Amino acid sequence: MRCKCGFENAADARFCGSCRSALGNVPGGAVPNAVASSTAPPVAAGGARAGARPLRVRMAIVAAVVVVAAAGYWWLSRPPGRYKPDNSGLYPINVNGKYGFMDRSGKTVITPQFDETRGFSEGLAVVRVGTKFGYIDTKGAVVITPQFDDASSFRYGRAAVKLCCGPYWHGLDVAVGRIGKNRYGFIDKDGKYVGTPGFLWVAVWFAGDFALVRVADGRVGIMNRSGKVVIADNVELISSFDGFSAGLAPAATGGKWGYIDTTGKWVIDPQFESAYNFADGLAQVTVGGRLGYIDQKGKFVVNPQYESGHQFSEGYAGFESGGKWGFIDTAGRVVVDAKFAPVGTGQAVHSFSEGLAGVLTEDRWGFIDRTGKMVISPQFDSAGYFQNGLARVTVAGEEAYVTTTGAFVVLKK
Repeated sequence: MRCKCGFENAADARFCGSCRSALGNVPGGAVPNAVASSTAPPVAAGGARAGARPLRVRMAIVAAVVVVAAAGYWWLSRPPGRYKPDNSGLYPINVNGKYGFMDRSGKTVITPQFDETRGFSEGLAVVRVGTKFGYIDTKGAVVITPQFDDASSFRYGRAAVKLCCGPYWHGLDVAVGRIGKNRYGFIDKDGKYVGTPGFLWVAVWFAGDFALVRVADGRVGIMNRSGKVVIADNVELISSFDGFSAGLAPAATGGKWGYIDTTGKWVIDPQFESAYNFADGLAQVTVGGRLGYIDQKGKFVVNPQYESGHQFSEGYAGFESGGKWGFIDTAGRVVVDAKFAPVGTGQAVHSFSEGLAGVLTEDRWGFIDRTGKMVISPQFDSAGYFQNGLARVTVAGEEAYVTTTGAFVVLKK
């Protein structure tokens, strides 16, 4: 409704939003301020309410800020996902019993001179000189002097080291009584100890900000990146190289396995005969001698039905049924039939990496894609995992590398 002053008001307005004169049949002239404040808000020509849009805009902005803040909090506090190693584009080579490194083209980058190596991770590689382990950088320079009886690759800026006295690492914490004089600790990339290096056992890798340890008196502890340890008194056994994954770690008490969080609290009660780390949101556990997969709330997604199985990787996991191996997806659907048979007690499939998985056909290894199609024909004595486009294989006892198309990489000096 247009006022005599020319201002266009809403059709149901009683007073002008500009001059405050009464409109239509409303008696009286100008409207007092107290009355005007309770009338309909002014509108611009065309009928849209002038005050409503800014309010909606402000509400939208507030909602957006809340969403962004919540997302940021989740991102900062989320459990670390599955670790993705980076080998800096360098691959171990063995020439006359000495180890060095080549690049993806096969060019020798670090002259073979070390007695052993575990490959690069986070810019450093574990190497053994004589009986001691240390670390080199991507140019081959020794940056942490060989001084340890064993050492792991760096993850999240930390590496586990062994100080004494037996050969190599033990994977499972099931032989505490046999550990003897062995002592373990963690170092940073400067080679400095994080905390005190006097643990009876440690998980081989940090997982985000935490690692599992067994302290000097035999109790289980949870160590953070600064070296502080919190004791988990209600845990008897811990296992696996990874320790925590997705913020949870398999642990046992009273002969049953469940999962604890990074504070040592039981999140999934001990109830399984065995338990393994989470990957792709699922973890394999055994009940009644059969293996299945649970989610992070402890609910079975894949019922216990298999003889054994692998962690999920790239959405697929190898499973064993009737003595043969195939693959399932995270919904438990069989995507590659169980048709690969191991030789003796060995494995018949490896996990997927970069879209391919090693499989054993009769007595030779090849690679299949995610549809189960053989894309690199079985011709290898052994087959590893693809990393940055190459996988290590052995042929007639000789180590080599192949590309994702099956082409051999020729070593160049």
